[in-house]
Amino acid sequence: MTAEKVEIVEANAETYGLNVTLDAIGLPKSTWYYWKNQKVDYEEKYAHLRQPLIEVLKENPAYGSDASSLTSRNSATRSERR
Repeated sequence: MTAEKVEIVEANAETYGLNVTLDAIGLPKSTWYYWKNQKVDYEEKYAHLRQPLIEVLKENPAYGSDASSLTSRNSATRSERR
């Protein structure tokens, strides 16, 4: 029920003003802000980035690898380079 009221307020707040819309629907302002500021699940928040990141990883398989393991120059230990 509260979720439906929040949707109604979202749809009408710009036209009629937030306070008027909240009063008309009988929804306290504190409840409105509580629903608007609820934390979103991490995976849900960034779900739109998942596919593009997978594509980047497919195109660049070495991405995220230790740079020193990618070149033979860096494969020598520090003492060997002296």
